[in-house]
Parts: sequence; C-alpha cells; structure tokens
Amino acid sequence: DNTNHSHLYTIHGEIICREMQQPGPMSYSRSKKPSALFPRIRQLHAWSGLLISVVLALLSVSGTLLIFKEDYLGVALPQAHGVVDLSPIGIGSAIESLEREFGADELSYVLLAHADHALHRVVMRSGEAAYALTSGDVVERWQENERPEDWLFDLHHYLLLGERGEIVAGFVALAAIVMAGSGIYLFLPFRKRFSLQAWPVSTHRRDILAYHRNAGVLFFLPIVVLLITGAGMVFYSQASSVLSALTLSTPAPFVPPTGQAGDIDWRKAMLKAQAVFPDAEPRLLIWPRRPDAAALIRLRQNGEWHQNGRSLVYIDPATSEVLKTRDATLLSRGERATNAIYPIHSAGVGGRVYDVVAATTGLSLAALSLFAAWTYIKRLKRRGGQG
Repeated sequence: DNTNHSHLYTIHGEIICREMQQPGPMSYSRSKKPSALFPRIRQLHAWSGLLISVVLALLSVSGTLLIFKEDYLGVALPQAHGVVDLSPIGIGSAIESLEREFGADELSYVLLAHADHALHRVVMRSGEAAYALTSGDVVERWQENERPEDWLFDLHHYLLLGERGEIVAGFVALAAIVMAGSGIYLFLPFRKRFSLQAWPVSTHRRDILAYHRNAGVLFFLPIVVLLITGAGMVFYSQASSVLSALTLSTPAPFVPPTGQAGDIDWRKAMLKAQAVFPDAEPRLLIWPRRPDAAALIRLRQNGEWHQNGRSLVYIDPATSEVLKTRDATLLSRGERATNAIYPIHSAGVGGRVYDVVAATTGLSLAALSLFAAWTYIKRLKRRGGQG
C-alpha cells in the first residue's frame, strides 16, 4: 500500500580467519576446512554490509519509531483520546465540514479515526496535512514534513529523496536479504559457539563480532520477514506476481470504474458503502484525481489484516451512487498474500506482542549493522596506518 516502508547484516571479518586458524577444542565444525567459496562470501558479506550499513540503520530505527506513532500522538495531542463517531452520517458530516474548510478540489485522502485513535488524518494534494476530530473540527494543521511523524515516514519510505529514495531503500532491502543468507552460511562453521546474546559484552572487536554472529542468528527469521516485506512494498507488482505464482493462484481481472465530475454527498456515499459491507470498518476516503475518475471508500472487514482495509467501494461523484465494489475476503490466495505485506511490515497485525517483536528486530538490525561496520572501519584504518 503506497498511501499509506529495510533491514540487514554485516561482517564477521578477521575473527573468522583467526578462529579458523586456531580452531582449538571449540572448532568450527567437523570438517577440517571450509569450502574455497567461504572467504569470497565472507568478503562480500563484509563489504556489502559496510556500504549499506548507515542506510540500513536509518531505515531500521525510523521504522521502529513509526510502530509507536499513534502512542506518540496520544501523548502529543490529547484530542486523540476524544469521542469517536464512525457512523455513516457522522463520517459524512465530518468530511463535508473538511471540504468546506479546505476545498473539495484540494483534498487527496482522509485516513479515518478508529476506536483507539479519535483523529482523522487529512492530506491535501499540495502535501499539506491536518488532524481533525470526528466532528470535523481541525485541531492541527501543518506543511509537508513539519511534524516529526511525517518526517520519520518520509525518511523510512523515501529516505527524504522522493521516489528515487524509495527505489534505493528497496534495493537496500534486497541486498540485505542476500547478506542475511550469507551471514547464516558464514555462521555454520561456528554453530557450536552460538549463544543467546542480544548485546555485546564489551567493545572489543572479538566480542562485537561474536555478538554480531549470535544476534544475527537469533533475529534471522524476523529480520528476513521485515526485509522481504519491505522490498515487497517497494516492488509491489513484482511481489504480487511472485506470490500469485507461489500460491498457484491467478488474480481475477479488475478495472476501476469511471465516474462523472460532481460534488459528492458523503453522507449518502457512506450509507451506500456501509450497506455493501455492513460489518466492515470504514478506513479511507480517496478523492478522484481526474474528472472521469470515481471516488473510493476503503473498508476493513473481519479477517482482513490490512489496517487500512482492502475492501473497496467506488462512488460516482455526480450521483454519490455505488459504481463497483471489491470484497477483499474473496480475492485469490496470491492477492490476499500481497495485501498482507503492508500490515506485516508495519506491525499492523498481531497487537502489542508483534509491536514488541518488530521493534526489537528493528533495533537489533540497526545495532548489527553499525557495530560490525564500526569494527571493520577500525580494522581498515589500522591496516592503513600500518601500511
């Protein structure tokens, strides 16, 4: 989901060579020596990690902070704990109030409040944004990236560089997946030395690299999940094709309908949408971007993971009638798997337990990257000084 976010591994470096040369009683494996490919993979792992460690750490830390965005807003904006009216009439009245405040032609989308967060998020085509009560009263208004949560979102998704930054982040995630796999390969000769370790016991190079090896294995699975879903968000169409192939399913063709220009009666539109999906939670309203386009209401049905819902109701702006619908619970296996990418990556599913798991994974990934890169840079400097 684009309206609405990579993570990696690094070096074992010199300590591997030292342990291989001095295997002692805790030797790396029953084999007398690793394959000839081992040192090349070690160097690839080390240099790749060094090159992308800073970007990876930025993505990891910013993503971790975004998990708790609504907790932060609950402290920064007390109105977030107010009364929530998500009835069709209540939403329609609030949206029409916002159209009077900002102008219907200026609005891009509104992310609706929910039971635990009483503020609508209003986004304009200019990039300006606002928070509003479910009554429609505006409580905060700002320009693009003026609020910390907006700036963090831009950093995590776009590296503050727009679409180019998003592509860079996607390739960093793909490189990180390769690094994670190579890290496991490099760990195998030393698997007897594994211990549960979430932090280095000291700043000595040997201890940091031992931590890197142990923590990398400990967090391997959740890190790879975040990496794959992060890359999948950037390369969405490719991910969708891969998931359809893996699930042996074929997406049904779907073409969004056209509409006629007009002033949407949002009360009527919301009543019509709720009648289509009576048990669903309305999540997102999107204004048409062209005169011949339809408006879109997204709803979240029971069983949907996506926090912004993927059940769709298209509205004709001229008549406020339903033009077309799409039930997310009836999609193909591949489409449902694709819709799960965003909530898995953003910790939108799984409650507080998954919040903690994702946050711990993100911080661990940042530490893995920066600690190992730091020790490798020190090693390079020492070699340069000796030369």
